[in-house]
Amino acid sequence: DGRSIHTVQLTVYEWNETRQRWQVVSDTELSQIYFQDPENYIVGQLNTGVYRLCINATGWGVDGNGERFVTCYGDTDNVELATDIAVTYGQATTGIDFVLEDRAAGRIEGTVLADGAPQSGVEVELYAVDQDTTTWWRMVYVETDTDGRYRIDGLESGEYRVRFVDPNDVFTSIVYGGGFSIETGQSIVLETGAVMADVDANLLVFDEQIYLPLVTR
Repeated sequence: DGRSIHTVQLTVYEWNETRQRWQVVSDTELSQIYFQDPENYIVGQLNTGVYRLCINATGWGVDGNGERFVTCYGDTDNVELATDIAVTYGQATTGIDFVLEDRAAGRIEGTVLADGAPQSGVEVELYAVDQDTTTWWRMVYVETDTDGRYRIDGLESGEYRVRFVDPNDVFTSIVYGGGFSIETGQSIVLETGAVMADVDANLLVFDEQIYLPLVTR
């Protein structure tokens, strides 16, 4: 949908005549697979043959394994139905493009201030609860822009919490809703396709004095 995907895994399949199924090309055979930038990829060192390609963009799920988008070339999520890609060794096969459709358009956004001024570069961490352990785990983080704004897209319905972290330790890290621990933060319940705006924070200056030991006489 026009957004860059930060964590992407490409899986290349080839036909196994003996087993009569598509199997993953091993890592030893796939000696080159890398991204030129967040939106362009290269798979190198493939022998002449017919392949199928699937892509998995991770980091946005709420089910504990981080899976978000899975699709194969040919607009399907099933490798058995994917489109063949004919490759000739030593020649580039181009135009194998993917458009990852947003399956869940939920969004959380807000502004981070300190003393009334917008703060850029603040890390906004998004947490979801693990249903098995009931612990909160960090799904992903984004950074605020020059206006102190942030936006986290592509979220499924579920319960989330947000933590604001200054990587320079000038300001104290806080959790949305008040407090410093993600366990005591305020939950944000997001419905499918909903937008939760004004998830804001007002950071406090880090005061080292509160950590000084008490002096006894």
